[in-house]
Amino acid sequence: MDQVDEPDWFAPRYPSAADDPAGSSAAPAGRVTGGALAAGPLPARIPPARSAEHTGHTGPAGPGGGAGAADVPVSGHVRTADGAPIAGAAVTLADLSGRQIAVSKTDSGGQYRLAAPSAGSYLVIASASGYQPAAGVVIAAGAAASHDVVLRGGSGLAGTVRVAGSGQPVGGAIVTVADGRGEIAGVTTTAADGTFTLTHLAEEQYALVVAATAYTPVAVQVVVAEGQIARRDMEIPASGRVVGTVLAADGDRPFPGARLSLADTAGVEVAATVADASGHFIFNDVPSGRYALVASGYRPGVIALRPDDARSRQADITLGLPGR
Repeated sequence: MDQVDEPDWFAPRYPSAADDPAGSSAAPAGRVTGGALAAGPLPARIPPARSAEHTGHTGPAGPGGGAGAADVPVSGHVRTADGAPIAGAAVTLADLSGRQIAVSKTDSGGQYRLAAPSAGSYLVIASASGYQPAAGVVIAAGAAASHDVVLRGGSGLAGTVRVAGSGQPVGGAIVTVADGRGEIAGVTTTAADGTFTLTHLAEEQYALVVAATAYTPVAVQVVVAEGQIARRDMEIPASGRVVGTVLAADGDRPFPGARLSLADTAGVEVAATVADASGHFIFNDVPSGRYALVASGYRPGVIALRPDDARSRQADITLGLPGR
């Protein structure tokens, strides 16, 4: 059978003499039609392509920095609006599709260090407790890129709620702040010592309202400045209850439907109610003070109420019969 010449592109070729430093094992280039390949140096192993996704970089390029030779260091500072550094802020580097590339935290001076896998545009996202998160775009090009971040917030309100007149702390009081649009911006409860703290408030004027059982609610205006904790102590007047029963003239039967009112020392009516079918009545949230309790039905009956340490007073009253 005639030998068929194979095309040159099919024939393996030996390395050239330039590829063999010894120069002794190389064979001349040409076609191989049979027999074994002559010994020669194997070509160097081609390294696998490096993935474009990096999720573990936390430092700059260089020894110990966690960045490869092609990485672009990205660094900067995270500060407040007045320039103070924010330590421990979380800083994330992401591509423009939102995919996370690297995460780091700022040091005591507010500085962070990250590494982009290659030149390009990236998102830098910073967040810290008590501040509103912020994001920006950094262009990583050349040897390094720098991007500073300003976090706003860190504003709040703190104070102590006490009883008006006595100065005793009020624990369990509900503290509410509403912004200028009437929307609730924060709610908290006072501790046993009457203290409260509200954070994450924007720079604005607020209505501060304090309410508690057996106390009269109080509301004031407060102004919270950017990056500051405003201090506002509150005093709320104590209030109480007046409960009792209206009886008929003989003192043995309840007097349902009697009208009762509380009048202050100036004779001004401050509250009114009607006795139920059993003659019982209740006045809630009565501010501390002296009052006259007046019951009208047949012949009015009047008794005086004086303040004391008790928040609930029992006041039974008897109405007379007509003409007696």
